[in-house]
Amino acid sequence: MTFVDSLRKKFVFTAVLSIMLVTLTIYGAIAISMHIRGTNHLTEIATLIANNNGSIPEFNNENNYSKYINKETRFSTRYFVIFLDEKNEIKEIDLNHIAAISEENANEMTKFVTSNKKSDGYYGNYRFHVNNEKHLIVFVDGTMQINTINNFIQEALLIIIICLIITLIV
Repeated sequence: MTFVDSLRKKFVFTAVLSIMLVTLTIYGAIAISMHIRGTNHLTEIATLIANNNGSIPEFNNENNYSKYINKETRFSTRYFVIFLDEKNEIKEIDLNHIAAISEENANEMTKFVTSNKKSDGYYGNYRFHVNNEKHLIVFVDGTMQINTINNFIQEALLIIIICLIITLIV
């Protein structure tokens, strides 16, 4: 192997490595951005529900809630609300807007939230928001958003790997 061939191989390796690093950086930035947007979406909906005493308000064009809230939000959002007394004991559980959660699940999730003292967070696929003034906790089902993000991450990573293999072969 000549010096030129050796230099060419090093150049190709460096170029492929550079492309891989740039691609992975872009991929990572998009994945992080999607996660942040999904979390913001769920938090905003949970906060809206909490501020409206446990229900999604009727949408009209005059109420500019956010870019995440529209006429269909009331019908597409799966959530439940825990009403607490002053001692953070469960007073009432509203499961009318969700099918996947039992009262037992709701009790367990409430104990987790009240023991952690966080105002926002995740419990599995559920984003929660605590409104201490109104003594309630709202849990919004984020399964669809989380699955969408996970599918994107898997598919994008597969595409990146295929492109890198093709680049290395050629």
